[in-house]
Amino acid sequence: MTFKINQGTTDSLEYKATGNIDDTGRPKEPIRLYYQAKPELSLLHLVLNDDYYGWSIGHVDGSVSDKKRSFDVSSQNIYSFLCSDVSKAFGCIFTFDTVNKLINCYSIDTVGENTNIYLSLSHFLSEIDVSPQTDDIFTVFNVQGGNDLDISRVNFGSNKIINIAYPLAMLGAELRGKYQDYVVYRDGLRDDYYQKNKQIADIEARIAAIMDRQPMDIIYNEWRSTVYYKLEDLENYL
Repeated sequence: MTFKINQGTTDSLEYKATGNIDDTGRPKEPIRLYYQAKPELSLLHLVLNDDYYGWSIGHVDGSVSDKKRSFDVSSQNIYSFLCSDVSKAFGCIFTFDTVNKLINCYSIDTVGENTNIYLSLSHFLSEIDVSPQTDDIFTVFNVQGGNDLDISRVNFGSNKIINIAYPLAMLGAELRGKYQDYVVYRDGLRDDYYQKNKQIADIEARIAAIMDRQPMDIIYNEWRSTVYYKLEDLENYL
C-alpha cells in the first residue's frame, strides 16, 4: 500500500478526488478519517479500496470520523497502517469482525468498561515496577549537508524536522487533535512557501551574475544614484 494523504502536493490523494480542486488549484476539502458521502475523501474508504478481500467499514465513532490527519505511506500493509499509524494519529482503536468482515473504529475515550476496581500498592498490588525506555526516542532532527546545504527554504525557514508523535500520545484527545490539525494546515502551505523561495533564489542568482560582470564600485555607484533601476534594466545595461 502506497499513498499520500493531506500532504499539500499534487500527488496527494485529496488533489485526485473528483471535483475537489478550486479555481486556484487547491483542494476544496481535506481527507478525513471517515466520510461516507464522499468516499474519495474518506481515509477508511481509500484504504479499503477495491473491496479489499471482502472487508468493509462497520461502525465508526462520530467523535473521530471528521478528524483530518496527514500521512505519507511508502510501503506498508493495511493492518499495520490502521493499528499503528492511524490509531495513534486519530486516538482510536480498530476491531475486526472476522465473521462479517467488518472493520470497526472506536475513539479511545469511549472504549472500555468502568469496573470500579482500582489498583494501587494498598489495594491488590504488592509491587510496581515501571521502566520506560526512552533513550532511543528523538523528537527533533537538525538537517545540514556539506557546503552549508540545508532545508530551510523548503521547511519554513528552519533546518529542524520535528516529530512529537511519542509524547503527543500521552496528552489529551482534544490537544492531540488540535496539534494534528495545525500540522495539516502548515503542510498545506509548504508548496507555496517553496515556490516563493524559488523566486527569491532566482533573483539572488541574477544579482550575483550582475556583480560578477563589472567592478563592485561601478555597480554600487549605480545603485547609490537617485535613479532606481529595475533588475532587468541593470542586466541589460551591463
